[in-house]
Amino acid sequence: MLYIASATVVYSIIVALVYRFQRRLVYFPRPHIVQTPAMLGLPYEDIWLDTPDGERLHGWYVPAPANRTTVLFLHGNGGNISSHMDAVAAFHALGCNALYIDYRGYGQSTGTPYEQGLYTDAATAWHYLTGTRGLTANNIIIVGRSLGGGVASWLALEYQPRALILQATFTALVDVAAPRYPLLPVRWFINEHFPTSKRLPQLQMPLLIVHPLEDRSVPFINGLHLYALANEPRWFVELPRGTHRSAFVLCDEEHRAGLRAFLDRVL
Repeated sequence: MLYIASATVVYSIIVALVYRFQRRLVYFPRPHIVQTPAMLGLPYEDIWLDTPDGERLHGWYVPAPANRTTVLFLHGNGGNISSHMDAVAAFHALGCNALYIDYRGYGQSTGTPYEQGLYTDAATAWHYLTGTRGLTANNIIIVGRSLGGGVASWLALEYQPRALILQATFTALVDVAAPRYPLLPVRWFINEHFPTSKRLPQLQMPLLIVHPLEDRSVPFINGLHLYALANEPRWFVELPRGTHRSAFVLCDEEHRAGLRAFLDRVL
């Protein structure tokens, strides 16, 4: 009985600690910008945006001479915008202007990340494009990678862009967190949600889902489930090799071909 009581106390403490510090298990921002578009030989502008709740966001605006459309790129839960130079190179090569934004707490942006804050940051970036840059919603394609897909699906539902691209995105955060912590009641106490699967049935715009087949961080089945829930027109690109983070580099040719075909359809 004493053993059971002790184990119960220890388990309760572990659950309480995970609940208290769960955001530290979700967000892994890096403060240092280790690469810039200039290292790829691309011109760019450093962008600074003020959010309605007093944070200051840093980003890059990378123009493309072809000026086919403008991409708003929302990255995942780790690193910062300098962790996604593959995206910078790909969208520039495809003739797309692009805005890459660091959420609060990431890179040089101020603040601490949390779900509603990330939505505010994405909306701030959107208003920069439609306000300062003078773009219409029809001129913007939202791209969300990993957790950024949860942000992107929210933004798309709010503002109705030309199209939406989800890359290695989960159905909901709890769907990848619960299997990772099978002994904890994650579904009962998780505060960060990003319910992409609940939003896709409400979206009425062209959608491209890109997912690595060997993704273990966000298993491939997540991409298939999102595709099944989405309305037409929709397309799916499977990246045949690489992990959650490496697939977009290792499958650069397949990735760009899928993006090019999608852009040709929707533009």
